[in-house]
Amino acid sequence: MLLFPQVYDAFFQFKVLVVLWSVYYTFKEFILMEAVTDEPFQIQAIMALAYHRD
Repeated sequence: MLLFPQVYDAFFQFKVLVVLWSVYYTFKEFILMEAVTDEPFQIQAIMALAYHRD
């Protein structure tokens, strides 16, 4: 990975975009469904999946 910094940077930026989109989509779902009680757990689960999917 460190031998190809440009490829690594592109992959990291893509990963960040995926995480941001997941969080945005999660908030959008909660606003539509008004499921405020499950919010912290759902966000933690999505963040965990996004960061450990390597």
